[in-house]
Amino acid sequence: METSKTYTVQPVDAGEQNINQPEFIRLPKPGQRCPLTGISRSAMNELVLASEGNGFKPPVRSVSLRKPGNVRGIRLIVTKSLLDYLYAQAE
Repeated sequence: METSKTYTVQPVDAGEQNINQPEFIRLPKPGQRCPLTGISRSAMNELVLASEGNGFKPPVRSVSLRKPGNVRGIRLIVTKSLLDYLYAQAE
């Protein structure tokens, strides 16, 4: 029995999300880089926090989680939003 194998040389669509990829990632620790993209913590902050540099409209979606009464929390970055932004910059 012969099975037909089809191959392609077309690039993977940027819209497809890897099943093993997390939906959210944390900001890298100070002095470290994102393991998924290689972007530094300060560069990630510029992408996810509203500032004068981005017209107070961050290009990458994120969410800050903290318990009521706490000053600090954690910032989670929407992985798809980050990757979509990076792919758009590559085009």
